[in-house]
Formats: sequence, C-alpha cells, structure tokens
Amino acid sequence: SIEIPKSFRSNPLLIASLLDALMKCGDTKQAESLFDKTTNKTIQMYGAMMNGFNLENNPFKTLDLFNKMKVDNIKGNIIIFHCVIRALSQIGDYKLSQLIIEQIPNYFFVNNHIQYALIDMWVMFN
Repeated sequence: SIEIPKSFRSNPLLIASLLDALMKCGDTKQAESLFDKTTNKTIQMYGAMMNGFNLENNPFKTLDLFNKMKVDNIKGNIIIFHCVIRALSQIGDYKLSQLIIEQIPNYFFVNNHIQYALIDMWVMFN
C-alpha cells in the first residue's frame, strides 16, 4: 500500500497520472484501491483505468467503468470511447457491441481514431 500525501489527493491531474502509472506497471490492485478512494473522479481518471484494464485484457472492467461514468454523470470523450471500443473488440460480442456503440454521440464518428477502432472491432467479428 502506498501512502499518498493529503496535498496530492486534492490534485485530480496528479491522481490520474498516478493511476496511469500504476496500471501501466501492472499494479491493478493498488490502482483500483486509489480509484475507489477518490471521491471526485475525473474523466482522465476513468480513462487511465480503462486503458489499464484493456492492457491487462480485462475488458469487462472497462465496460463496468463506462457504466459507472454514466451513473456519475460524466460524459465520454474520444479517449473513453476508444477504450470502450477496444474493450468490445476483446470481448467479441456483436450484440453487446451494437448496444454500446449506439450510446456514442454521432459527432465522435468523424474522428479517425474512432473510425479505425470500429473497423478493427468489426473485423474481429468476421
């Protein structure tokens, strides 16, 4: 267990960076603990966790966080939707993918990263 100074806990960017580092180093348990203890979660924190779960081949946790974002009334961005699409590619469930893709606002579909991720996902289904 790492001890984080109280002054650091009030800096959301620092927490997001620490979450990203912990996930990239494979310390998922510590990252999850820090994430769960953080009261004012930001989209960057969600993105760091989702990206880490995808790297750990744990796509269902990515989708769980996506659903938690909706409950917490946090709107997705390109990074979040890219992580979600990558998770859907790992899962390989066409119906689930369609249900979640329908939740992405149309204006995100003009982004090249989203387009390529969707193509990769659909290729996985064939």
